[in-house]
Amino acid sequence: MELEAESTPTNRSWSPVVPVPSETVAVAMFQWKRLPLSKGVVLRYLAYAVVIVVACGGLAYAASSVGAKSYGARTEILYPLNQQNASGTFLREDRALASQQVMMTSHSVLDPVAAKFHLSYSQLASKETVSVLIDSEVLRIEVDDHSRSTAQAIVGAIATNYLKQVPDEDALTETHLNNELKSINAQLGTLTPQFNTLEEARQRSATVTNPNPAETPSELAVQSQISGLNQQVTAIQSRLDTVTVNQLQQPHVTQLTQPYLLTGPVAPKPLRAALAGALAGIMVAAIAVGVLVRRRLRRLPLDQLD
Repeated sequence: MELEAESTPTNRSWSPVVPVPSETVAVAMFQWKRLPLSKGVVLRYLAYAVVIVVACGGLAYAASSVGAKSYGARTEILYPLNQQNASGTFLREDRALASQQVMMTSHSVLDPVAAKFHLSYSQLASKETVSVLIDSEVLRIEVDDHSRSTAQAIVGAIATNYLKQVPDEDALTETHLNNELKSINAQLGTLTPQFNTLEEARQRSATVTNPNPAETPSELAVQSQISGLNQQVTAIQSRLDTVTVNQLQQPHVTQLTQPYLLTGPVAPKPLRAALAGALAGIMVAAIAVGVLVRRRLRRLPLDQLD
């Protein structure tokens, strides 16, 4: 019984043996410091990588160079925020400038220009770029086209049409006041002859006993109307003077620069394309070298990787 007890297996833990592929073992045992690659192999792989990077960059440069050239024209417009948002915050100011950017690309501004140059709205919008110069109140409009003269003409037309639609509160007030003044002057032009006629009739009715007859009710009514209109004219003139002073003191939306051309074509950019191609080539080269190293490791026996 003692022998049987000794031979009886006690509680033992066991785990199943899972076959592991030799490639996995090789990768698990792989260490960079012990990589069995000769200097010649490393140089050859580096040469492959350089060739791939140079080829990708050169291909991108060549593809970009054969593209059609485009030329850019610009103009800058000042949109003073201290007039539009005198008590605003930075957020409100940013919104004001962003709203003007949207307006410069809207149908109301671009549709007349597109019709003038026989373009659709989408075609013209794709040519236009509107940006805000950093830390400024200046909006920049840029138009790119295959023709220098066309780009310059389009950007000028966009700026002109935009300035026509920018609301100027002082100008609107001045126009309204001038219209009121014109209407009042027209009324005075009608009432003044009428009053003169009534006054002449009263003077003709004078007699020896009554050399200075009293004003008739009709004459008094017309005179009262004329007096009221004259008071309105005085008030309107005072408001016009105030508006004029405001216009002189406050800045307005103005076109800072006439449309001008950029030096050299804006597209294509071969050097920029070559740089992008080289960056893509680095990624391709890294993948290619990794594949080559992995294939070489698979061909080596495990004892060389240990």
